[in-house]
Formats: sequence, structure tokens, C-alpha cells
Amino acid sequence: MCRLKNFLPEDVLLTLYNALVLPHLNYGILLWGHKVEKLSKIQKKTMRIITSSNYNCHTEPLFKRMKVLKATHLCSLHELNFCYKLENDLLPPYFLNYMFNKHSTIHRHNTRHTNNFQIPQVRHVFAQNCLRFRIPSIFNSTPSAIIDKIYTHSKSGFSKYVKHYYLNSYKNVCDIRNCYSCRMITNR
Repeated sequence: MCRLKNFLPEDVLLTLYNALVLPHLNYGILLWGHKVEKLSKIQKKTMRIITSSNYNCHTEPLFKRMKVLKATHLCSLHELNFCYKLENDLLPPYFLNYMFNKHSTIHRHNTRHTNNFQIPQVRHVFAQNCLRFRIPSIFNSTPSAIIDKIYTHSKSGFSKYVKHYYLNSYKNVCDIRNCYSCRMITNR
């Protein structure tokens, strides 16, 4: 892509990104998604190449302009899609016995956290990266505006809503005072 950036327009480079890079990010993201640091750097570099930006340009405005999710939010999107399938019984029977228990199954009291998942007790840091721990954690920490859409939207509508939610959280411009990279761009 770096060699092609001088010959192809931005929209064609974005199509190449969606065809060549994004499938590699999506593959198995539920299993390795807790470790996205290295892939995040590659994704940022790719966004800078697509938009012909400087090597030290802020990428959050680029992600927003290109309507592409960052690797961390892409992982969260897939985890929330898993929650959607879990809540709507769209998962294979194997996952029904995977110990995703809600607080409402433990007691009959009507409390604030009745609809939250019970987070299993873990003894090792390694166990915190497995689906049994991560899925209940992300479900419980997600804003109720998103969780409510699990019960009212279709799967594709839910995915679009979550993607737009994350894209709207990105900044349009840098708001760092006396930012070195932004100052270098404006001085040119």
C-alpha cells in the first residue's frame, strides 16, 4: 500500500484496506483481541498511508474521517456481537453451558444489577483474557444505551449502532495544547 499511495486515490486504498488488512484483524479477534497493541500500530500506520498523512500525524481524526474502527474498538464490537448472540440465543448449544450466569438467576431480588452477568472469580491474570471473564466484564461495563439495543435491534442494526457509537467518540481534530506534530503541519 505504501508503494501504491502515490498512484491510487484514497477511496481505492481504503477498499484495499478493507479487502486485505481488515479480514486479518477480524479473524479470531475474540480469542486474541485482548492483545491489540502491535496490530494497533500497524493499523495506524496503514491509516496514515491511506490518507497520505505525516508519519507522526494523529490517527483518531483519520479513523473518524475514513469511518474505520480502531483495533481496540473493533475487538469490543465483536465482543458485543457475541453478547447479542448470547442474549438472543443465536449461539451454538456449546456456549449455553459456558457459565454465563446473570444475577437474576442467583436471587429473585429486583436490584440495579439484575440484568448484569456474574463475573467469575479468577486466580490468574491469564484467566482474565478468556471469554468466560471478558464477555461478562464488557457486558457489565457497556453503557445501557448500547445494551438496550440488544433487545430491540436486529444483529446488523445493532452492529451499525455500536460502530457509529464508537466512531462518534473519536475526535475530529487534535485538542492537545502545543502539540508538536500539529504545530509542524501548520508551519508548512
